[in-house]
Amino acid sequence: MLKEYEILESLDTQTLNDLAEKCTFFKVQKGLPTYNVGDKVQAVYCLQKGSIKIGCATIEDKQLIKNIVYPGEMFGENVFNLDQRTDFAVALEDCQLFSIPLNHYNHMLATNPALREAILNQMLKNLKALQQRRQNFVFTKAKNRIMGFIKELADKRGIKIGIEEILVNHKLSHREIANITDTSRQTVARVLSELKEENIIHFSPRKPTKILIRDIMKLT
Repeated sequence: MLKEYEILESLDTQTLNDLAEKCTFFKVQKGLPTYNVGDKVQAVYCLQKGSIKIGCATIEDKQLIKNIVYPGEMFGENVFNLDQRTDFAVALEDCQLFSIPLNHYNHMLATNPALREAILNQMLKNLKALQQRRQNFVFTKAKNRIMGFIKELADKRGIKIGIEEILVNHKLSHREIANITDTSRQTVARVLSELKEENIIHFSPRKPTKILIRDIMKLT
């Protein structure tokens, strides 16, 4: 399973075998945390199945969702000079994960320059995404931010249906999408309804987390 993680592809067979012996496979049920703000940093995680939201609380006691983690991705990796977690990681659905003990994670970074570079690139990518969201908040209308997020989900997790349609099962509530796009729950509901009326997307009231994108080009 560890061979499937792109971020670990630079590791040789022996290093992967050592990692397999050190890491722990476990499950987290939907709605439960892998870690919370203030928890002692003890491990880094690789997601095998499910999806997890990474975020923190704002001054107004609202959630700021920084990232959504999908299978094949590592999270909780930014632990440099940290004793406690500054964000939370909560399962959006039932998840399966590997935890890598912090001391072994640090050892791998110290002995594998390619892995260090891959981790750094991931951290920079996440930082760039947050900066882009901040810029979008200033310069981009709410509807366009929500449309852009749906398109991003399609690019990351979409399943092609037929010639042009793409199915996305995002597992997010309207409130969570609002927290990601810096909008309100009411705005998310309104925009999704408008896109449905315009036949750009389709979803069922019974399964609102499944969105069928009829024409992704109209989301740009």
